[in-house]
Amino acid sequence: METITCTNCGNSNSVDFKYCMNCGHTLPAVSRTPVSSITEEKPRKKFDARILVPVFTCLFLYGMIALGIFAAGKLEGLRKTSFTANVIDQTVTTINNAAPIQVDEVTVLEGAERVDPYTIQYNYQLLDIDTSVMDTLSFKASMEPTILSFIRTSGELAGLRMMETDFIYAYKDLSSNPYCSIIITSDQYLDESGEVTSEDDN
Repeated sequence: METITCTNCGNSNSVDFKYCMNCGHTLPAVSRTPVSSITEEKPRKKFDARILVPVFTCLFLYGMIALGIFAAGKLEGLRKTSFTANVIDQTVTTINNAAPIQVDEVTVLEGAERVDPYTIQYNYQLLDIDTSVMDTLSFKASMEPTILSFIRTSGELAGLRMMETDFIYAYKDLSSNPYCSIIITSDQYLDESGEVTSEDDN
């Protein structure tokens, strides 16, 4: 460490001190040589732009591949992929693990199934409803708007909507006899650009 000697008492002090640590006498000023002037400047390596060629080449290729996939998805639709079936299968497994589910006082969700790669079917049983009195047309007319609104707005169905999934709501009576099925296709809740439609669009 560089030091400076006090002219009064001869004590050695750091060059950073203005006054002697021993006697308090003012220390003589010390002129310092800037560190930058005594540091040997290292030679700089020249930048070779050629090393960026493979980097940009890879980025370009990946970009073209991603663009191709995106364009294919837009042109053919997400429902054209096998991933849709996987998403539906996972949804079906989750529902069936929890079934039967009491939806309300008169409806029980018994389970679900994938009927084709792009369609999920929910299987319901109706309780305390006289299906011999209520005809299927009246039942569909009362239920379909509610179901369609649920499909449009449910956060739980966001993934299935994105995949342009078709939905079947199949109902059985108390004796487990088929009563009616309500089918909601993707064009009922999505427009041509893939955006969810509103009830005013009906």
